[in-house]
Amino acid sequence: MSKKIYTAIMILVLLIAGGAAAFGIFRNGEKASAFWGDGYVLSYENGEGGAVVPKPLYFKAGTRYKENYSGTISFKDMYGKKQEVSADSFIHYADESISAFHNGVIVECNELKKGLLNYYSLGSESVMNRQGDKYLLDN
Repeated sequence: MSKKIYTAIMILVLLIAGGAAAFGIFRNGEKASAFWGDGYVLSYENGEGGAVVPKPLYFKAGTRYKENYSGTISFKDMYGKKQEVSADSFIHYADESISAFHNGVIVECNELKKGLLNYYSLGSESVMNRQGDKYLLDN
């Protein structure tokens, strides 16, 4: 009799643990962020003579990404290969919109000649949409 009770309790514990694990995986999947359009994120490699060479890592719309504990963002590129970039990277969309994984600042370097320093604070949920020759910030 005691073996039957012990077996029933173990099965019940395993079912509860499996259900809790499935619920956690499901909830974590819902919170995963995704790119809203096609585009790329720049990764940097060492080139000749110690030069830093930017390398675009292309992604498709709807590709999910997640932040790792190491301060990087991981996602699968358009070829299905897992990529990691710095969480400080900017996201460049095919329609020339700009976004960021974390809060950042964009500076208009062309305006420095005029003695002005125009800058725009870009939040992680914000997108700067290209409108002709200007950008509009969408929160």
